[in-house]
Amino acid sequence: MKYEFLKHNGSKSLVLFFTGWGMDATPFRSINTECDMAVVWEYVNFNIDDVLQFRNYQNIYLIAWSFGIFAASQFIGRHHNLPIAFKMAINGTQFPIDDNRGIPHSM
Repeated sequence: MKYEFLKHNGSKSLVLFFTGWGMDATPFRSINTECDMAVVWEYVNFNIDDVLQFRNYQNIYLIAWSFGIFAASQFIGRHHNLPIAFKMAINGTQFPIDDNRGIPHSM
């Protein structure tokens, strides 16, 4: 995974946004928040090399959209000790290819 801080001013809180498939940080650069904000994309693997810096936050507000929901669930599973205070999933699933909970295999 790749990520970019859109705002990194030393806030105690971080908005961590997982984009949909094929997206990057570009459409989200105009978002203004009082918290620091990082956007995650490119889900070739589900690791972020320098995830340790996320541990410096007191609260992480995780928002995931579309395929980012699956990627965020993989990320959280590997980094369950992060101080995630809030999780929001928008228009997606943790089961992207699934006959009952996602896109059917036949598609």
